[in-house]
Amino acid sequence: MKEIVKVNLENEMDLILAHKSSMKLAELCGLSVLVQTSFATAVSEIGRCVIGNKYSKSLLTLKINMAVAAKKELVASVTTLTPLIKDHDKAIKYATRLTNSVKVNVQKNVTEVILSEKINFSGLINNSKIEYFINYFKTELPLSPYDELRKKNIQLLEVSEKLSDSENQYKMLTETLPIMMFTLNAAGFLTYGNKWLKDYFNLLEITPGKLNWHSLIHPKDTKTIRDEWEKILGNQTQFRAEGRLKTKNQEEPLWHLVSLIPTKNENKEIISWTGSFVDINAQKLVEDTLKNNSDLKAAQRQLLHSQGKLEDKVKELNKSNHDLEQFAYVASHDLQEPLR
Repeated sequence: MKEIVKVNLENEMDLILAHKSSMKLAELCGLSVLVQTSFATAVSEIGRCVIGNKYSKSLLTLKINMAVAAKKELVASVTTLTPLIKDHDKAIKYATRLTNSVKVNVQKNVTEVILSEKINFSGLINNSKIEYFINYFKTELPLSPYDELRKKNIQLLEVSEKLSDSENQYKMLTETLPIMMFTLNAAGFLTYGNKWLKDYFNLLEITPGKLNWHSLIHPKDTKTIRDEWEKILGNQTQFRAEGRLKTKNQEEPLWHLVSLIPTKNENKEIISWTGSFVDINAQKLVEDTLKNNSDLKAAQRQLLHSQGKLEDKVKELNKSNHDLEQFAYVASHDLQEPLR
């Protein structure tokens, strides 16, 4: 059984849509105009029973029965909560005269009325045709202003559901990863923070638009990071910086990598930010240690260089002393010559 299109049955406008959809699918299946009209009328009669009973969860599903290749059928299934209205028997009898088969199934709290019509040229209905039928009802022009509004509402609901699913997946991901992740509004105020961020800053909950992300930075680095942040706002680019975060219980502030990625609308305007704090304190300690070692090695090299210069000076001094001694000896010898 291949589902082609579904129509919610809530009011008289839905009946019009159900009738036109049934008529169109019968036409696409190659049924005669008489059969098209009879089948669509039968569907409308059953649909009227559902709407007359004022059940909100009622649905028409138009299908193609592909079970037997040589005996394909056009099927309309109307489901609703039981019971149907009192005079539904008349509607079913009337529908039986209009179409090939009408069956009523009652299971638990659901009643299903199934109407079917044989398709004369079954060989023409294949999987590619079925896909064409499905796409036709997805992309066809609205049958009425009400139908157009209804389609837009359905599309909005689908988009809303997808956004909700994406948001739930994002939150699930952020709760799983051991990284502080958060979102900001365009002005830089927190709208969401995962449990890692809440635990780190000892926040019970985050009220959207109340807490500026600057306030999470340790006072030692607040001004520097805020200045860098204000510089990139004009360029509307990604922001990255290293800074220390405030800690609970007055502990030593830890170094973190701050990353903020903007989300823009169709006008290239920033509407929100997605951010993270990644702990890089161990990395900074290693860098400081390496830097200290480098400074120590540089001092050692300078000391060796100075020591070499000192040794050269000592050698020069020793040479000068030797030369002076030689001069003194010669001078003393020359001074003694006249006395002889």
